[in-house]
Amino acid sequence: MLAALLCIGMLWGVITPATAAENTSDSYTYDAEGNSQATPAPYQLKTVVFGAEAFGGVALKNPQDFFVDDDHNIYILDGENNRIVMLDQAYRFVKAIMLNHHGEMVDISEATGIFANRKHLYIADKKQAAVFVADHQGNVELTIGAPPADKVEQGFVYAPSRVVVGTDDVIYIISANTYNGALQYDANGTFLGFFGSDTVLPTLTVRLNQIWRKILSDEAAAGLQRSVPISFAQFDIDSKNFLYTISSGTKTETGQVRRVNPSGVNVLLNEGGQVATYGDLETWFNSQTNLDVVTNFIDVTIDDLGFFTLLDATRSRLFQYDSSTNLLYAFGIKGTQQGTFQNPVAVENQGDCILVLDAGLGGIHVLQPTVFGQGVRTAITLYNDGRYEDAAEYWERILSQDAYYALANIGMGKVHERTGNFALAMQYYRAGSDRDGYSSAFLAQREAFTRDNFLLILVGVIIMLSLVVAYTVYCDRHPINHYEIRISRKQMPLWCLRHPFRGFQEMRHENLHSLGATGIILAVWFLVSVLSTQLTAFHFNPTADEELNIFVILAKTVGIYALFVLCNWAVATLADGRGKLSEIAAYTAYALLPYIVTQVVLMVLSNVFSLEEAAFYHVIQAVGFLCTAAYLLIALREVHDYSLKTTLLTLAGTLLGMYFVLLIITIVYSMFAQLIGFLVMLYSELRLR
Repeated sequence: MLAALLCIGMLWGVITPATAAENTSDSYTYDAEGNSQATPAPYQLKTVVFGAEAFGGVALKNPQDFFVDDDHNIYILDGENNRIVMLDQAYRFVKAIMLNHHGEMVDISEATGIFANRKHLYIADKKQAAVFVADHQGNVELTIGAPPADKVEQGFVYAPSRVVVGTDDVIYIISANTYNGALQYDANGTFLGFFGSDTVLPTLTVRLNQIWRKILSDEAAAGLQRSVPISFAQFDIDSKNFLYTISSGTKTETGQVRRVNPSGVNVLLNEGGQVATYGDLETWFNSQTNLDVVTNFIDVTIDDLGFFTLLDATRSRLFQYDSSTNLLYAFGIKGTQQGTFQNPVAVENQGDCILVLDAGLGGIHVLQPTVFGQGVRTAITLYNDGRYEDAAEYWERILSQDAYYALANIGMGKVHERTGNFALAMQYYRAGSDRDGYSSAFLAQREAFTRDNFLLILVGVIIMLSLVVAYTVYCDRHPINHYEIRISRKQMPLWCLRHPFRGFQEMRHENLHSLGATGIILAVWFLVSVLSTQLTAFHFNPTADEELNIFVILAKTVGIYALFVLCNWAVATLADGRGKLSEIAAYTAYALLPYIVTQVVLMVLSNVFSLEEAAFYHVIQAVGFLCTAAYLLIALREVHDYSLKTTLLTLAGTLLGMYFVLLIITIVYSMFAQLIGFLVMLYSELRLR
């Protein structure tokens, strides 16, 4: 019963926080642990451009794309009205452009992509299988058709959906359902090849399919799953002619969002040199469809400072990242009120402002940065330019608005680390949950301490080595006959720790186990576990900043121990084990001593090692686990007088029994929680009536 109650306490501590996973704030970010944190609003609504009057007397009708040129003029693809609407930088209507070719109207009613520069307009039209290049009066000067048949694979279908143009006049086109990357054309419409194709990772399934294709006939091989790269869904281009691409779907190991350099290589990596994860880090429940949904990006835009913003179609949210793929904030909400999005389909930058094209509204939301949002962008820009003191000033302002904003704390940590104030840098890194940064500052501080105190450390090491040598010499001159030693009941735990085989054998033959010692061992284990959560160095401590929950720790130690003892006693009773319940409890507790010692050692070493020496830390941790497992196996074998095979089988049965007990407790807890929720709701309804 005690074990059940303690396990319920543990489950309560684990399950309860998960119920509040969704952040109700309109704007939020994620810390280094993947926990969502509310932030001040990074952008605010400046104006909304909509209605017939704003667009030359004709309201937009389900617009699909728009573009902001270098002069901040806006071009809206109003396909269903068969026109392109041009607004100036102040969002005033300039003109409506109708495409014509040799005096005949060009139908762009189903066009889906637009790009503009000072010379031309580029319109991508899947229905007509063409990209129209026109001047700013709408005169089509060039029509880009499908590439030559000998340049593409058999069955290729040319269906251009998006188009962008580099400063070198190279034209990039996304063709729907094409897996070879973007199509490349020169300014004259000559096909140059494919660009930026994603790669297929050589997984086991891919390798097996390749082998089978060589063995099977063409008819049989046709039934195998095809391994093709993921196609592009959307893209944009920056001032350095780097393509930012969004892959179709929601999962891709090589990155859903990529920055492809002119050589076709993805260079959009995080500070660790790895492919980053974008969007929400957890699924969200859609009450309208009763399904869990994930982030699905449909557009990307890059500003002049290197910040890129992604538009999520799932929840009508905007996610803004810096050039190191750090999420600055997510914001935006779906709705019909002012400041919310009905059906956003595209996003663009206009200076510091973000423009969102809303097909449901038939207009454009213009968002300008708040003091908080502008401060974040300025601080990151200054830091990237090497102006660390100036960046620190902005980070401090941000922290005065939101003391928990992770990037600001990490930014201050980087500034102080560069200026040599490692202790303060560690404080900021910890506040920002940046364990890598904390470890880096810790290592620098350790090196500085070692440098400043080298002689003192050297003397200490010499003294310790001298004591070890003296003890070794003493032991050689005064050998001990272990077989003549009589071990008392109080000495038995430490004797078992030093000599497990002989210790557990003597404990069984001489009946030297002690329930008092068992209680002390469990109390020490609980105390060490509590101290470990508080004294283990931050960079090795996954629970460093969590609120201390005594009941959870009690359940993870004493609760699991009690459950193991009870299950082992039940299994051993069925398997003719000789151990009594009190004996199993004592033997199991004595077998835990290596684990307790390992916890203490790791707690100390965590304050000496940096993450660069984490391999040594984890080796010691693994040795502690293996020793504990070996001690437990020896203890159970002796207490039940089993063979090794029987001991292993009963141990497996014990673990299986623990699993089923925990499963039952979880089900009972879930049902109990639902019952309490129902009673609370029922009480609220009755009180209102």
